[in-house]
Parts: sequence; structure tokens; C-alpha cells
Amino acid sequence: MKAASLASLILSLMLVCTGSLYARPGQFTLRSGSAEEPDFESPLSADAKKYAPLLSLSNALMDAVMSGKEASLYDTKFSPLLKESMDRAWFLAQFKNVRLLHGAPTSYKKQQWYFIEETIQGKPLVHSVKFIHHGSVVVQCVITVPAAAPGRVIGFQIIAPQDPEESREEGPAFSSGSETEEDVEKPLEGGALKYAALLKAANVFIEKLKEEKFASAYGSFSETLKAQVSLQGLEAAQKRTTQFSGPIESFKPGQWMFFIKKYQSNEVVVLRKIVRHANGLMYYNFPALSTEQAKFIGFQSYMKPGPVQQRFYYTDKDGKKIEVK
Repeated sequence: MKAASLASLILSLMLVCTGSLYARPGQFTLRSGSAEEPDFESPLSADAKKYAPLLSLSNALMDAVMSGKEASLYDTKFSPLLKESMDRAWFLAQFKNVRLLHGAPTSYKKQQWYFIEETIQGKPLVHSVKFIHHGSVVVQCVITVPAAAPGRVIGFQIIAPQDPEESREEGPAFSSGSETEEDVEKPLEGGALKYAALLKAANVFIEKLKEEKFASAYGSFSETLKAQVSLQGLEAAQKRTTQFSGPIESFKPGQWMFFIKKYQSNEVVVLRKIVRHANGLMYYNFPALSTEQAKFIGFQSYMKPGPVQQRFYYTDKDGKKIEVK
């Protein structure tokens, strides 16, 4: 595979979440199907009937996706706070990337429903999950609403599987910490020594983001990545992150986790850094070709898993932190 097409694939995967949605402790689920048959249809059960308006809203999203009119849902149903933290172009780009990877959407089932009830910071929320088929691939679309106002979307997520035609043989991983204590510093050693350039580039990148020197940070992107993500796009994405997670407070230059992935004949190294924001810890992932570690072919940041990390805050233009309600 050519480096350019590889970088395009990596970027597309980074722009959407990959994997599956799993319930966390403290959540309660209601669904028409099961883990084995997620697409099973049935009428709303007695305890799920209260979410009939939410199912209608979710189906409206699916209809919009099927017809390529996702913007209409963004314009009419997203809350003002969500619009400020997730701009319209970024929202539409997620669907574009799924189509690039998996083709156009082909079907969904109106009577499939999956509701996840969760209380975060004392606020009852409901996540509605719909499954939409892109040929043989199933993509999950998740919208989050306040339980008391199920017509107002305050969260949105696409969960797409990895490209089934690509070989993703996991190589060995090297870490400065352990499974239970990840945020630990240690000098590079053993097989991790050959990835020193990637660690150095990532540390500089995070420092530039912390200082809001986005142009300097952007210089670490590969030319192929730059062709797909503008400087303004990077700046907007990081500002979305700080609106909900707070500004970067600190990170440990000597903390490192390297994951080695094989994409046909190419070795891709993914460095995971732990970055402390005002509202919790975040993972920052930096994929790069092992032959050109100083240039990232993708970039991803997300809250470190754990119930205490799930915060819903928004920082207004005056710097005041407001809880999303």
C-alpha cells in the first residue's frame, strides 16, 4: 500500500470512533435486540415507550443519513451548546469519511431501538443507538439527550468498524507504565528505543497545543494529513476538546505507550500519551510510519475511560465553565 493511501485510511479511522459501544457501570439498557442480534426489531416494550419521541428522532437521523441530508438534523435538532463545540463542517465530515471507507448507506430498521440510561454529574441522560448498514458493514450512530428533554441533542457519536479488508495484525507493545498504572515516566528501553523520534515529536506537539501555538503544532502533520486537515481544522478540533475537557494542565514527557500495527507491508507506530486536562485525563494518539516518525499521519484525542472522566462541561467565550444540562 502506498504511504499516501495509508495515511488517508488512518486519518479516516481517526475521524470516527472505531469499535463498539459498551455499557459502563451505573448504566441501564433497554433494547429490541441483543449483543448476538443487535439489529432485531420489535415494538417498544412497556418500559421503553417513554422514549418513543427519541426513537422518532433517531429514525429521523437515519432517514437524513440515507438521503445524504445530515445537515438538516444538525440545523434543527442540535442544542446551541453542542453546535458551538461541534461545528457543522466537522459533523458532516464524519459521514463523509464513513462513506469513503465503507460506501453509501444501504438500510436500517425503524423498529430497532437501543437506549442506554446514564446519570452523569447528577444529570439523567439517555443515549440512543441506531445501526445503519453500509453494505456488509454495520455502523452505529449514537445521539445523547437529557432524559427530561429527549428532543434536544446534546451529544453525538459515530462508531464505525475498522476496514475489514485491511490486515491489522497487532505487534508487541512497549509501555513506561503498567496496565494498572499507565501514567508513569521511565527512560526508553529495549524495543522502545527505536521510537525516540516519535516520542520527541509528540511531546513537542502537546506543548505547542498547551501554549495554543497551533501553527507550530501543525508542522508535525505529514503532507498527506495536511491535505485533509487544515490548520483551522486542527485549531477548531482542539478548541472543542478544551470546551468540554478544560485546558491542558500537564503531561509527563517520559510517559509512553507504543502500539505496533501492520498495514500490509507498512509498519505503523501509534504512540499513546496521557494528558491531564482541567476536567480529567485524556488519551492522545499519534500514529506515524516507522520510517518517518517525526510526521504524524493521524491524530486522535479522547477522554481516558473511567466513570470519573465522563464530564459534560462547556466553557463560554468569557472563560466561564458551564455544566451542560
